[in-house]
Amino acid sequence: MKIKFTLFISALVFLSTLSKAQLAGYTYVQSINVSNTSTVSAVDYQLRLTLNTQTFIAVSQMLPSCADIRFGKTCSGSTLYNYWIETGINTSTTIVWVKIDSIPAGGNRTFFMFYGNPAATAVSSIPLVFIPGGSATDSVTGGATGGVDNSQRGFRFSPNTDILVTSFGKKEPTGTTRYVTLFDNTSTNIITQQQVSGPAATYTYAPLSNPIWLATDSQYVIQLFQGVSDGYYFGTSSQINPLLTYYDMRYCNTCTQNTFPTSTLSGYHYGYPDLWFYYKNSITPAPTYTLMGNARPTVTAVSSTTLLCTGQTATLTAGGASTYTWSTTATTASIVISPTVTTSYTVIGTATNGCANIAVSTQSVTTCAGGIAEVSSNRSGLIVYPNPNNGSFVIEPNNTTKQTVQIYDVTGKLVLTQTINGKTTIDAGSLNEGIYNISLLNNEGVINKKLVIVR
Repeated sequence: MKIKFTLFISALVFLSTLSKAQLAGYTYVQSINVSNTSTVSAVDYQLRLTLNTQTFIAVSQMLPSCADIRFGKTCSGSTLYNYWIETGINTSTTIVWVKIDSIPAGGNRTFFMFYGNPAATAVSSIPLVFIPGGSATDSVTGGATGGVDNSQRGFRFSPNTDILVTSFGKKEPTGTTRYVTLFDNTSTNIITQQQVSGPAATYTYAPLSNPIWLATDSQYVIQLFQGVSDGYYFGTSSQINPLLTYYDMRYCNTCTQNTFPTSTLSGYHYGYPDLWFYYKNSITPAPTYTLMGNARPTVTAVSSTTLLCTGQTATLTAGGASTYTWSTTATTASIVISPTVTTSYTVIGTATNGCANIAVSTQSVTTCAGGIAEVSSNRSGLIVYPNPNNGSFVIEPNNTTKQTVQIYDVTGKLVLTQTINGKTTIDAGSLNEGIYNISLLNNEGVINKKLVIVR
């Protein structure tokens, strides 16, 4: 008669080691390698990424809002980078800007993207990523008051560097709500238009629902519309933000807010329309990046024997990582064990990039009463397929006798048990992604196999 005992080692202290190696609450992490071929270091560099968030969202790995995206300097997430999602949430071309502290000249560095946290809230932010540029007119003041009904007043300009416009503003003498319109000077098309409210004689701004980039050296025209009895300021001035170039004053009379102005005056400001913008650091050539995929290593833990008699020893060998920490506190790739009862051993494997993962090996032990011999998976003809799988798999022993299937998670917790008689499809759809241990118990002993669930 065989007597079987099961013991699971407490993993609280052990698993705290793993928690220090990854961002708390996040299931997935990918590495991104960025290369700087310039001869100067890139400091506080705003890197533009194109990500396929649609794929992650489709398999419920990422929130539909992308609110759970985070970026970190290391795999532990101890230092997080600020970022801004520009556009394309839940598409294959999501544009995200990440502010990276430094990229060495002529070198590479790796940073990490985390996702898969249902409790996360959005922290996407323009001000935390980009450099404040301020007012386009540099808050021009003074001038006389005047007014022509149904007219446009403004100026033509070009950015000296790429700028990100976040708000339209105005300063005028009547305190009425006005249209501020931005035109492309070459095509004369409207780029965007915003109504701005606020008191008289004060610069007030209204945020754009979709901030826009204006390109270096491209020419634009910004206009303030005056309706009936609206007024404006005017005066001789070519004042402009140092990051912009002023060309001339542009205007039209007997027109609408949608009319491109063709009349000009040199050295004047009328209105006053304004815009608020940010800009970014630039380096030539611009750094490039490569999405490296899953950053966590695939860690394995294999025993030299499937079944031990009490008093015998076995060797557990870990693989797939650079360094290892066992639940026994050992830090070698291989450890020798001699358990007196069936015991699950867990190992944390850490890759050279600092990311970690875990594997579990359940060592079965028997008293060997009645001369029960060790059972190997080869001798038993046990087949598990597909493996990895999505939670549905077939377990196929070489006989149809009554047997028990037990599945344990990486902490040694029994998460599923089922009695089978021969080839059987197992539904483990309720289990999370991860590495598990399958134990098949029959009158010959215990057979163990690793099971990997991915979705």
